[in-house]
Amino acid sequence: MNVFAGWALLDWTGRHFQTRSINNTNAFWKPEFSQLCILALNGANSHDLHYWMQGGSVWRILEYIFVYVFVTLLAYLQWLIRSMKAKSMLRGAIAAAAAALLLLATLNGVSAQGARCNAQDSQALLDFKASLVDEEGIFNTWVAGTDCCQWNGVAACDPVTGRVTELNLGGSGTSPSRNPSFKGVVGESLGRLSGIGSIVLEFFDLQSEIPASLGQLSNLFQLVLGNMGLVGKIPASIGNLVKLQNFNVNGNALVGPLPVELCKLVNIKDVDFGSNQIGGNLPACIGTSWLQIEEMDFRNNLLTGPFPNIGNLQSLLLLWLNKNKLSGRLPSSLGRLTKLERMDVSENQLSGPLPKEIGNMKGLTDLVCSRNKISGSIPAQLGNLDQLAALYLDRNQLSGSIPTFLGNFKSIRILDLSRNKLVGSIPPQLGSLTDDESVLIDISFNRLTGPVPPSVGGVRGGTFLANNNALTGGFNLALARLSTVNLANNRLSDARKIGTLPTGIDNQLIFLNLANNKFSGMFPSWIFEPSYIELDLSGNKFRGSPLPFFDRDISNLNLSSNPLATTLPTAKFKAGSLSVLDLSNCQLSGPITSQFLFNLNPAVSIYFKNNKLSGPLPQDIGTSLFRCSELDLSNNLLNGTIPASFSRLDNLNFLDLSGNQFEGNVPSIP
Repeated sequence: MNVFAGWALLDWTGRHFQTRSINNTNAFWKPEFSQLCILALNGANSHDLHYWMQGGSVWRILEYIFVYVFVTLLAYLQWLIRSMKAKSMLRGAIAAAAAALLLLATLNGVSAQGARCNAQDSQALLDFKASLVDEEGIFNTWVAGTDCCQWNGVAACDPVTGRVTELNLGGSGTSPSRNPSFKGVVGESLGRLSGIGSIVLEFFDLQSEIPASLGQLSNLFQLVLGNMGLVGKIPASIGNLVKLQNFNVNGNALVGPLPVELCKLVNIKDVDFGSNQIGGNLPACIGTSWLQIEEMDFRNNLLTGPFPNIGNLQSLLLLWLNKNKLSGRLPSSLGRLTKLERMDVSENQLSGPLPKEIGNMKGLTDLVCSRNKISGSIPAQLGNLDQLAALYLDRNQLSGSIPTFLGNFKSIRILDLSRNKLVGSIPPQLGSLTDDESVLIDISFNRLTGPVPPSVGGVRGGTFLANNNALTGGFNLALARLSTVNLANNRLSDARKIGTLPTGIDNQLIFLNLANNKFSGMFPSWIFEPSYIELDLSGNKFRGSPLPFFDRDISNLNLSSNPLATTLPTAKFKAGSLSVLDLSNCQLSGPITSQFLFNLNPAVSIYFKNNKLSGPLPQDIGTSLFRCSELDLSNNLLNGTIPASFSRLDNLNFLDLSGNQFEGNVPSIP
């Protein structure tokens, strides 16, 4: 049939009827009627018809049938006109078309009434409501005798039968909770919603088991029961839901083991069992039956046994098994998961080496294996993962050197190899990582030796943590392109100026920790060239007379446990934004003057313990340090009375004056 000719005829007919019925709101010919006719002309599929049938009844279906008949008759009429057939045939066709139009007009008016909720479903929902205490009023619209298809949370009903097909409710604030007078399993009545396809219930406090009756819902494709206060085991009857694609019971108190019947969920795509107390082994049959699975979340449970053999689940995109008690090796079959994007198996008891087959998982962007007992060297095949953005291998027992190929990861944002047994030097290639301020390189708590290569400073604005190793040499000023550098607890000893300080926007360094190294001598001037927020030089052998750091804009300064052997300044200086100052164990001597305290008034935390400071405290200390919240002057040679102005320190929550020679009473402090 010529669809365009048919459309022209329909369009003329539509305009004709609209003109004659312009003041008649009940006229059967509506603008969308022409669209429905075109659907019929083209042989509409189920998706096209969904819009026309939603919210209606059997009359909608009949309406479509008669539209189809009507359009067919019009097409036949068109053919007759063109072929100039007998007038009697023409009159018959016109009469049939008119009859179809009249019947369609009647059906169109009737269909607007729609179908009411099925009585059985209405009662099932009311029984569910009766089992709960609803302080929020979520169920206020659930009233007997009203259309349950209009109730809050009833997202959809079948347009023909009136059966509930979607239920979507979420609590907030004071969540609906179990009615103390209710006996039985909360939600058992939901198993009578035989036409339902989707149940989404979240943030209730049921303190009940998952109703076994839900296994009767043969049309269910989505079951979400997250944060519902569920207890007990997952019923085996859930395995009967062969159409189920999404199953989410995250954030409950469910226990295990998982029933093997779950392996019958052959259409499952997304499971979330996270944050429960599910124990035991994962059923082995999962690896051969959940072949359509895309997302699998078992994190934060009590799963035991070996790592599951899931190499056949080649549609898998996301895998979370972290925070369990899985043991043994990672299987080489993982290499077949070429679509997998994120895998987190951290905080288990996995051991043995990383399988080299992981290098075949070309889709990986995040690989998290932290906090296990994985040993051996980092396999070279890992270098094939060119999409990798985050690699966490920290807190294992890895040995060998840091591979140079790690510098080839142009997309990486986080590289964490900390707390292993890695040896050798830091490869200069690490400085070839993407020049992005979000990059974190953490190689701390290993057994690395040698100097820090200046190329590491190539990651402008990034974070470089290499503390607690055995690194030697000095601090190269090229590293000031980074924003955070931690080289504490190494063997750095060269205090000479190495390299040049980056200028302009390239000077990014705001956090520098060189504590507990072997630096000695006077404070070199280069140390104070960057604009720090936090600078920690404690635990070295620096000397300083006079102290060179005042008039610098440093917020947190720690020089404790250095043999400074000097006095506190008495002249005016600017403390800038100084908030924390720690000069404990520095062999300081002499008085604490009013001028010094006045200059120090921005400080919030001051630690001068274990020195040789002497003399009385200034009587205006409470006025000068009005911002102070922590003050430690213990174990010095201070004497005299404790100033009454301490009572003005409204923000003070820690004060230690012990180990001195004060006299009199301690004033009351707010």
